[in-house]
Amino acid sequence: MIKHQYRILFIKIFLIIAMNTQISSHIAFAQPHSLTVIPPGPVTDKINVEIRLAVRNHSDTEEIFKIRFYWDRIDLEHFIHPEITTIMKPNGCKLVRAWWETAGHAGNHNLRYQVESKPSGRVAEGNWPIEVISSETSALPLLLAGWCDPGAFVRGIGYPMARNVVKQDILNEVDAMKRIGMNTIIITYVEMGYTYYPSDVLDYPYFGIDVVEAMLSQADVNGMHVFLGLGRGDDTYLLWDGLDDKIRIETAIELSSKVARELWEKYHHHPSFYGWYFTHEMNDLAKASRYYDPLADTCHAFSPDKPVLVAPAGTPIINRRILNKSHVDIFAYQDAVGPGYKNYRYTLDPEIRIADLDSVYGRYSGWHQSTDKHLWSDLEIWRANPATGYTPFNPAPFEQVERQMEIESNYVEMLTGYEFLSMMEFPESTLMLGGEEAVRLYNEYSHYYETYWNEMEVPLAELRTQSNPALMVSSYPNPFNSATTIRFVVKEPSFVCMKIYNIRGRQVRTLLHDRFYTAGAHQIKWDGRDDYNRRVATGIYLLECRLGTEYRNSIKLIVSR
Repeated sequence: MIKHQYRILFIKIFLIIAMNTQISSHIAFAQPHSLTVIPPGPVTDKINVEIRLAVRNHSDTEEIFKIRFYWDRIDLEHFIHPEITTIMKPNGCKLVRAWWETAGHAGNHNLRYQVESKPSGRVAEGNWPIEVISSETSALPLLLAGWCDPGAFVRGIGYPMARNVVKQDILNEVDAMKRIGMNTIIITYVEMGYTYYPSDVLDYPYFGIDVVEAMLSQADVNGMHVFLGLGRGDDTYLLWDGLDDKIRIETAIELSSKVARELWEKYHHHPSFYGWYFTHEMNDLAKASRYYDPLADTCHAFSPDKPVLVAPAGTPIINRRILNKSHVDIFAYQDAVGPGYKNYRYTLDPEIRIADLDSVYGRYSGWHQSTDKHLWSDLEIWRANPATGYTPFNPAPFEQVERQMEIESNYVEMLTGYEFLSMMEFPESTLMLGGEEAVRLYNEYSHYYETYWNEMEVPLAELRTQSNPALMVSSYPNPFNSATTIRFVVKEPSFVCMKIYNIRGRQVRTLLHDRFYTAGAHQIKWDGRDDYNRRVATGIYLLECRLGTEYRNSIKLIVSR
């Protein structure tokens, strides 16, 4: 099933060193070491998390690099894997990967790296905050990512819209995603009928708003992650009827590579730039790899830690051997519930496909065993339009979406919802993209999301038992508007210091200054104000907690006014 084809009609603990990822400096843009974690979090305690580090040698001489990974603290007790040594040529880059088992680690953590280079003597460190939730399923039964088709902003393609879109609407949609826990955005394409960013490569009319920049910049503010979809050009069915046509394949690779390079040059500075999505959907992975693999190599060359994502269609032809050979990192399988997909046919009855989901995703899970490929779900929150047989889609009943989440969360690492724009709309919107039915689905899911966290919130005493750190910290709600409650557990009687910093590293508020606490669970509120009682601005803040002089922990706090 090619999910986006009709819109065209409307709008014309392993450690691996990738020794062959030697990158020239003009591609790498002199970036520092770059860290990416898959999935980005939150995650359950039933999976292995991949840590990907692009190690770069910016010197003009050969350097020896020693790389170490830790969780929470840089000491021998928290090694994820022993030290690895590699030699790198001047201006080179290599990918280093590690896997961290989340079992037994429920709570808030920091995945850390330390890179030491010689003879320069430089030492670099970095970290990725991640929350691990105790769960009975492999994935949280929540939509942690949302797909966004920029074409939904084009008025007149069939989706209700009160007026023409303006840039602020796009920022508002990103904020609305954040409020319901969709911390990852997958921009399905950057061109389809129009270009949704100012391009010198693509020969389509410009939409007039840089949708890519708007989404990335607001995702930066919100601490979110963004995949950029490359689009399909004019060859919509390439991976269905063009896989034996060498010229078509080469033409598509050339165009997509140019688009990828242009996107990287324009947007690589955004902290939220997380990875790439290849918009061409496949049925037969072995054949589709003729397009995917060389393009993945191109994208990995820019920064090898950035993952490549694809979304296989409803009846993919894949096996473990083919997966292991693929250069793609993440497979988000379409659940194909929207049109009631069965045997290459749209039945228009979602229940027919839902009845197959256990067996379908069980098969996908079997393929991914003993591979290093990530298994996600592309969960369709829409129903095909009975009047047309497909588009424009209708927002699905929430009870149907809930059953999809319940089933698919048993098999995958992460659930993603296709698609947010036009299928979900926040109630305060004046754009009203998708109309009242989209507002209805947003409200129903928002209620489910809040109820889930209220009911599933793990007591801090239990967190202490599960992960047993010296200092455990969490906050709820987060993001928040007016106030958040910070809960913490100390293992032994200690003096606790708590400070809040803005994204530039400037101290904003001192909540605790070496106050003595007995062993056990405690809590304190932050009212979103600084030390001068002024309300802080919307944005990301870092809460740093210190226990005595030895132990530290930190979490991100997100203020959403």
